[in-house]
Amino acid sequence: MASVANPILDDETLKQYTGGDETITRHIYRKFLAQSRNDVGMLRDAFGRNAATDICGAAHRIKGSSQMIGAVRQSELSEQIEKAARGGDVATARAAMEEFEREHELLLGHLAALVGESVGN
Repeated sequence: MASVANPILDDETLKQYTGGDETITRHIYRKFLAQSRNDVGMLRDAFGRNAATDICGAAHRIKGSSQMIGAVRQSELSEQIEKAARGGDVATARAAMEEFEREHELLLGHLAALVGESVGN
């Protein structure tokens, strides 16, 4: 369960778009899970190639989708990666990626539980 000080997911954020409709919320979470796996795969690939521009682009996509569903910490970490990569500092981006990976796994597990899916990356 998310802590009050550092929630995995701020449920109120998505309610702004769904009006609290649980069916729509679950649908968006499922879409996020599928797209996030793809985007994070692209981010990992970009790191494997030390491609700052691609790191920046993937982190930017993850940041935006994370903001929309209320994944506050993942969004913040994505922004750190994006900013470092935009400045060409892949080493700093990679350091932020370590914490991002941990947060991402927590988020995937939380969302999967909410929609009744297995985490399977």
